[in-house]
Amino acid sequence: MSTYTPDKWVLINIKVGEESIQKVLGGWYGGYLNGDSWRLNSGVKETIDHGEYFEFKGYSGSSYICYKHSQGMSSYMNQIYEAMSSKKSNTTEMEIVTL
Repeated sequence: MSTYTPDKWVLINIKVGEESIQKVLGGWYGGYLNGDSWRLNSGVKETIDHGEYFEFKGYSGSSYICYKHSQGMSSYMNQIYEAMSSKKSNTTEMEIVTL
């Protein structure tokens, strides 16, 4: 089990036909020597509200610690989201969920 704490994050709802799954899209700033990075979790199995942050437990066993003040996307994450959105099929819907 891994625990991740992204610098920025959004919750994405993906609907294919009648089935829906929510996933965390997390982003990390890389600085000068390392580029920014992102990660999409396996799907949210459980959400725990800890006051200052949400803990999203994934189907793979990983946890994402997502601070409420960090909700949103960097420009790099926006590019990733737009690329995912443009590749979806006619039967797939994607939207960002605001908590």
